[in-house]
Amino acid sequence: MQIEDYLSQYYQLDEIEEIIINIAKETKTPILSISKAKILSFLVKILKPKDCLEVGLGLGFSTYAILKELESNANLISIDKNFHRIDLFYEKIYKKFNKKLRRKLTVYPLDAFYTFEIFEKIDKKFDFIFIDSQKRDYYYFYDYLVNLTQKNSLILIDNITYNFQTFKKITERSEKYIEGIKLVEKFLKKISKSKKFKFTFFTNGDGMCCLIRL
Repeated sequence: MQIEDYLSQYYQLDEIEEIIINIAKETKTPILSISKAKILSFLVKILKPKDCLEVGLGLGFSTYAILKELESNANLISIDKNFHRIDLFYEKIYKKFNKKLRRKLTVYPLDAFYTFEIFEKIDKKFDFIFIDSQKRDYYYFYDYLVNLTQKNSLILIDNITYNFQTFKKITERSEKYIEGIKLVEKFLKKISKSKKFKFTFFTNGDGMCCLIRL
């Protein structure tokens, strides 16, 4: 048993969290780990952001982790280009949300890059961003993240070791991962030298990267 699995048994899950976890198991859909979801909720609770962006709705586990800690005058925009998962979210999970949660959420079935460009054009800024999407895109997200944030904005990025692939020996890596691994490593090098962000890592699961806009 891993330490994350051991400690996760002490978390108290509410009804909606249990529902999402069960649906994820039934449909074999990957979702954020419990420990990562708790970190997400914890940060939102502390920071009290007003304008939040989520890249990668999935089944809404991370969405719910953010929403339930947002204050009534805050909002979350979630984007995902996977129509099947969006339909599943609305059919199975969204209807379980109360009116307060629904009021704070807007979902756009759009590509991340297209949406980022729209936000740039209208000079939209976010004070909290959570990203859990295609890992190879992280490197190309960098400039958008600079433009979509302001001082003290926080960005949390999941799967920062690309399912542990970044530090495996070349001979152990799957061929399909090589290009994506190189791009994730380029992203890590870029943020490590960046003068726009201060960063740290969470080592839960395959890792998370936390950036604060300077």
